[in-house]
Amino acid sequence: MVWKVIIAAVPVAGLYVSVATAVNWWPFLQSPDVRIDVAASRLNSAGSDDPRDEYLCLVNEGDPEVSLTGWVLRNAHSDVNTLPTFSLAAGEGVRVHPGTGSNSPMDLFGDNGSPQWNNDGGSVTLLDADGQVIDARPYGPSKEQSGPVGPCGAA
Repeated sequence: MVWKVIIAAVPVAGLYVSVATAVNWWPFLQSPDVRIDVAASRLNSAGSDDPRDEYLCLVNEGDPEVSLTGWVLRNAHSDVNTLPTFSLAAGEGVRVHPGTGSNSPMDLFGDNGSPQWNNDGGSVTLLDADGQVIDARPYGPSKEQSGPVGPCGAA
């Protein structure tokens, strides 16, 4: 969960007093509980660097469904992959590929058709449609992977 703080100047008896309060309990200000699951991602496909064979796993760990429409995955070189219209159900995962393909409930293809994930390691940042950072993860050198693992299921 991401904590947000509101800082305000409040007039009290003709004086302005600074007030800071944690607002994670305000449901309309909470960040979605969507995270990047690097361990369940295939950042280096076996064989070739076909972008359709590589993906990042996004997992919704919260209760409500979350719209990922217009969300962005950004690598350390600021290459972006904007996600298409899609809602991720509570407790579910989805594979996000940088290549072109047909979207399904388990696989999304963004607007970047090039490989994005450096086989030597790097970082990935998930931003919502308003540009707010939802999650950011480093990842180390990745060995070739031939099968999916974790919450993103079988290919």
